[in-house]
Amino acid sequence: MHSTSVVSSTARLAAALAFAWACAPASAQPQVFSDRAAFLTASQAQAEPALPNLGRLPGDAAASFTIGHLTLTVSAPSSGLWIGSGNHPLVGPDWTTLVAGNDIAIDGRENLNIDFDAPMTAFGFDFAEPTTATVLYPPCSQLCPCANSVYHVVLRLNGAEVAAFDFNRPDDTAAFVGVLTDTAFDRAEVHETSGTCDDEYFGQMFTRPFTPPCDPDVNCDGAVNGFDVEATEQAVNGDFSNFCQASADLNGDGAENGFDIETEEQRVNGAPC
Repeated sequence: MHSTSVVSSTARLAAALAFAWACAPASAQPQVFSDRAAFLTASQAQAEPALPNLGRLPGDAAASFTIGHLTLTVSAPSSGLWIGSGNHPLVGPDWTTLVAGNDIAIDGRENLNIDFDAPMTAFGFDFAEPTTATVLYPPCSQLCPCANSVYHVVLRLNGAEVAAFDFNRPDDTAAFVGVLTDTAFDRAEVHETSGTCDDEYFGQMFTRPFTPPCDPDVNCDGAVNGFDVEATEQAVNGDFSNFCQASADLNGDGAENGFDIETEEQRVNGAPC
């Protein structure tokens, strides 16, 4: 666009997921969707809160906005972040009618980053690449002529790339981009790799938190035995170094304690999940 434990729960989760990712086999290719209904059916993702109409955020390229599970920022050469039009007199009440509700717009080429407050397994968003004004503001100009925009998306966990894909949606359509993975991620980088400073817009976003599989091999050594019980006991006491799952709450009661050790003992002895 022109213009209370030894280690905190967050740290434990990050460490456990990193261990799990390192021990797990290579992830399959992510499933990428262009149809919102198909994505929601396959992923069971839920909508994040609707975007407010704030306009251009303070901070220019360092602007940041948090809503729901998401924190939005931009990367160079992007130089500003808009959440809705803010009823700017040159923009009007909305950037485009192709995206329902308020839109995310970016100054310069669109390099959008999304950090999640918990690991996710699915993420999607409404998207539009208009070539003519649908409200007031023209998405292209002599300075920023319309050009086909291709995007590269990188999904990361603790900074490491876990999946990536490209997308190029048709112009002048109400489009959608969704991804479903078998590997957790806590950041998505949606960066424009071709095009000009003409405008594309992002809308409603959807997420599904990562749920670790029910697997009694909690130390990822390929066997189910007393070492898994020991690893669970260590994790309940704050040491996740030998525990490769995202949480030691194995019985799903919302707490990590001796009952989870008991659950792991039962699973090691053949009880179903």
